[in-house]
Amino acid sequence: MVRSRRAAFKVGCKSSLPASDDLVRSHAFALEERNMSLSQNKDLARRAIKLWTHGSNENLEQIFAADYVNHQQHLSDSAQAIRGLNAWKQFVSAFHQAFPDFEDRIVTQIAEGDLVATQFVSSGTQNGQIMGIPATSRRASWTGMVIDRIANGKIVESWVNWDMFGMLQQLGAVQEPK
Repeated sequence: MVRSRRAAFKVGCKSSLPASDDLVRSHAFALEERNMSLSQNKDLARRAIKLWTHGSNENLEQIFAADYVNHQQHLSDSAQAIRGLNAWKQFVSAFHQAFPDFEDRIVTQIAEGDLVATQFVSSGTQNGQIMGIPATSRRASWTGMVIDRIANGKIVESWVNWDMFGMLQQLGAVQEPK
């Protein structure tokens, strides 16, 4: 009996579980639902990265909650959060004016509960002002991570940490340490 349960879990075939074992069956269904939810959350986070990569505000309301909050160092002199979709749209637009060829590549994702962690690599050529730095026409590449919190099928809050110092070094805005 124990062997057949393990085999059923291993191949994901709940229908082969004994009919009398409702507890095991309900646990297997709960695991499947949880995995689907985690998968859906990861997909939502990937869709958000795709919008960010393309600088698109199209269908933003389908991905982000109206009161979305983004915590990241987006200004050189302030760690103030970006609050609301309008503020987010302005930030995305300004960033893409500075880096019109901006790209993000997802390296890995991990989901647990209502959180999705995404590791990414970003790159772009600075052809516009960013953080008070005039256009340099230099290409930069940096790494980062974002943790998105999801509620009711939308991203409600994000915490982003990226290598701003590395990006600023590549743009020539700060000197490399000696």
